[in-house]
Amino acid sequence: SDVGKTVQVASGHPLVMKYLPILLPRKFRNLLMKWDAVQEKGMEAQMVAHPEDEVPPDTLLNRLEKLIRTDVWKLGFTKILRKEFGIIHCEATLEAFRQCDLLRQIPELQRKALLVYDTLKRICRSNGCTYVTKYQLDS
Repeated sequence: SDVGKTVQVASGHPLVMKYLPILLPRKFRNLLMKWDAVQEKGMEAQMVAHPEDEVPPDTLLNRLEKLIRTDVWKLGFTKILRKEFGIIHCEATLEAFRQCDLLRQIPELQRKALLVYDTLKRICRSNGCTYVTKYQLDS
């Protein structure tokens, strides 16, 4: 049953179940569906079906669990998610980190990078232009 599968994932990946629905809401369900497919087909068959640069879903959930424990800030950057995890077209927002109360866990340098990146995205969205002065970022 779906409930049983969810409990199985939750027991093996508690941080993924706690934080990813908020941090990556559009990808969370998809990750669980991929995990379910791996369980039904067996890991060996799934690994053969994936290209070399794509991480098999079961391994992906384990890696995401470790990431949340150690370097959760990486979820805030699309390029890192694509390069290290094969997850495309998503990133956690600064607001999502606040909702999860994870900003305090992030080292100062990475926290400031997330803040600058969030400000940069907000300015670019409001102006419709990617040129931003240092003054605009400082204010």
